[in-house]
Amino acid sequence: MAKWGSFDFDEFEQLAKSFKTALEQRVIERWIREFLLEMAYRAERKIKKRTPVDSGELRQNWRVGKIVKKGDAYEVEIYNNTDYASYVEHGHRAGKNSTSWVEGRFMMTISMKEMEQELPKFIEKKQIELIDNLMNGRPTKPSKTGYGSWSADVKKADAKRERKQKRDEAKKKKDEKDKKGE
Repeated sequence: MAKWGSFDFDEFEQLAKSFKTALEQRVIERWIREFLLEMAYRAERKIKKRTPVDSGELRQNWRVGKIVKKGDAYEVEIYNNTDYASYVEHGHRAGKNSTSWVEGRFMMTISMKEMEQELPKFIEKKQIELIDNLMNGRPTKPSKTGYGSWSADVKKADAKRERKQKRDEAKKKKDEKDKKGE
């Protein structure tokens, strides 16, 4: 008679518990915020590298604002409070009677276009990490921003899964040993 095998629902239950814990702890929201900050600081570095230097004031004054949630969307602002930042970015009139034109450097515009092109690659990598962590019940890596900590429930689930794997391996070895002894 054919044996169809058995099915253990423990892993599905653990996965459901991991997702429930993630929802309760707002892991996804924290992940989004951390990702946005990482991208904003990456963009700020690009902008600073492109910013021309005379006194250094313009380059030093680039800032990343706080993340703001508006409805279902999140926003983070990259700004420069230097009075002449927009003139350097977009260009301006100059000379006697404002008759000549100084081209803009477009340091922010170019940097943000680069970020738009790079974003799919970064988001895919981060999503894979997040889903892998959720699927395996692992805590997300601690970060400089303090996001990514999971509860003791996930650690307990990890320990339970490891104990089950060890039991299963021991049972498999015993079964193999019994087969050889027949």
